[in-house]
Amino acid sequence: MRIKVGDTQLFVDVMGSGYAARKGELVEKPTLVLLHGGPGYDHTNLRRFHRSLTRQAQVLFFDQRGHGRSDPCPPEQWNLARWADDVKELCDALGITKPIVMGASFGGMVAQTYAARHPEHPRGLILHSTAARFNHDAIVDRLGEMGGPEARAAAIALWETPGDPERLATYTKLCMSHYTYGSPTPDPQAVKVEVNLDILTHFYAPGAEGRLMDRTEANARIICPTLVLAGVQDPITVVEEADIMVNSLCNADVSYLRVDKAGHGVYHDHPELVRTAMQRFIRELT
Repeated sequence: MRIKVGDTQLFVDVMGSGYAARKGELVEKPTLVLLHGGPGYDHTNLRRFHRSLTRQAQVLFFDQRGHGRSDPCPPEQWNLARWADDVKELCDALGITKPIVMGASFGGMVAQTYAARHPEHPRGLILHSTAARFNHDAIVDRLGEMGGPEARAAAIALWETPGDPERLATYTKLCMSHYTYGSPTPDPQAVKVEVNLDILTHFYAPGAEGRLMDRTEANARIICPTLVLAGVQDPITVVEEADIMVNSLCNADVSYLRVDKAGHGVYHDHPELVRTAMQRFIRELT
């Protein structure tokens, strides 16, 4: 379905009921709002794993402003503040109060921004394979360690012009296999991801917001319980930056899972560990 939020319409999909029958009565479940990675990619990569959480919560997927099946919008709206405010405004439009908000990778940057701008709004926050700031040198060095000189050169070239299709293709070939710790299991239910490379370029070009952002000071305004999931072998949101992000959440009750033998998107390498941690976190908030 499409929901009007401010001056745009966002594509939204919901899995699971909002109520559960317990001891002869209907009990409202919390809503888990999922923020996809990117930027420039849609929500479909989140669907297969996170639909397993529908026993604990009603699960809401959506394509962020300008992404996927949501309406196109001008580049001046491609920024963290606008994407963050959309989370609250979407919840308001749907009558969702006190959501649990999970952000993966770039979505975690949006989630941090949202929880700092609207600290009383979320019931809880899950920050998965993300960081409070972009560390170019650490990314290049880590991919060089994992994939050798060719991977390092591909990473340097990509971050010079992040949306260049040829450089992205080379990066995908030489670097993406290092995002997971082991060999990724083919997904027979995989769905083609809608991609807008213009947003990727706009956000991560040298001198742009994604390169210059530093959420560490603003994160002191986050006050809700927070679960952080980080892979020790993550080459993109490197674990040292996850440590810094956790320390910046100085006014939140933080549970931190620093998972060894895990890359970017810990649930790819350790699905049961992540599923159990998220289920426990949701239960403790209800």
